[in-house]
Amino acid sequence: MQNRKQKITILFLLAIILFIPQNQYVHGAKDNVVYFFETDRCLSCMEVKEELSKYPDIDLKIYNIGQDDGREFLFKLAEDNDMEAGKLLQAPIIVYNDKFYIGQSEIMSKFIPIIQDETPSEENNKISILLSLLSGLLNGFNPCSIAMYLYVVSLISTSYDDRSKILKYLLLYILSIYISYLLIGLLLSKGYIESNALGRIGEILQIIMGILFAGLAIYYFKDYLILKQNKNQQLKTQLGGRTRSFMEAKLKDSISSGSILSPIISGFLVAILSFSCTGQIYVATLFYVFSKESFTSNMVIYLLFYNLMLILPLLVFTFLIYKGKKLFKISLALSKRLKEIKLATSIFFALVSIYILASILL
Repeated sequence: MQNRKQKITILFLLAIILFIPQNQYVHGAKDNVVYFFETDRCLSCMEVKEELSKYPDIDLKIYNIGQDDGREFLFKLAEDNDMEAGKLLQAPIIVYNDKFYIGQSEIMSKFIPIIQDETPSEENNKISILLSLLSGLLNGFNPCSIAMYLYVVSLISTSYDDRSKILKYLLLYILSIYISYLLIGLLLSKGYIESNALGRIGEILQIIMGILFAGLAIYYFKDYLILKQNKNQQLKTQLGGRTRSFMEAKLKDSISSGSILSPIISGFLVAILSFSCTGQIYVATLFYVFSKESFTSNMVIYLLFYNLMLILPLLVFTFLIYKGKKLFKISLALSKRLKEIKLATSIFFALVSIYILASILL
């Protein structure tokens, strides 16, 4: 039942991303596009463009009214938005969010303040990136992924005595998990960005994310209380019995084959089959990233670093094992710290929720 709830949660989150109605391109409907109309040898046009260059985050489309296609496009926008063509006599002209700003004076006094307010500050971007990467690190301590990692370590350690070979197999396993989660993230981001939905629901999406992170905070705090009562079997964030048994059987078959591909296949299986458990934080964090327009242009770089934070705990454990640390001691140390990890995760997501909601609502 618990595993079913986790899967339903993940499917719900994925559905919101992948099934947002596709917004076919309509002139003036894409909120983050700035349409700029100029004429040849226009001094005021050049001055306005120089001012706009200070805001690299805006999506600026430049057209020349002296050319047929530029003039026709301007008249099309005017017709679609009930703007009298007779008013379009002074260049430059900007169309943004279906509103017309005509002439340098109006653009500087009315339009520029709008994009100044909407352009995210560098400080806020740094905070958002830091919060997202920290969530990746905390997700790396997810009991689901840690449990499967320790099981893989036990299988590999039983099969091989050479520490160098054990290290190689574990690194291949971790690399496979990294690539699998990276591909999942790229697939989700591609599906979202292609929906052209950011301009329409970016702020609403951030509010939803604030609420979801609050839910995750409660979720992990419940696990903390369960661990305090020594009722480990009732943990919310763990794999279902059937799923875990199935994964362990597949991992055993894969590792026992002795193939160099076995740790790669094992990593892929763990990433996919445990996604109902580990994917809750991953998908929620991606939602938050999607809602921040400043991230979308660097999505691949962001995903590379986020997933690096996700596997960082596994890399540290692998290094300790290679240096001679016993698997039992690592497992015991993690078990003793599990309550603190759950509490820290709960507090972190509560703070993220407050930060997101406060930045939107206040």
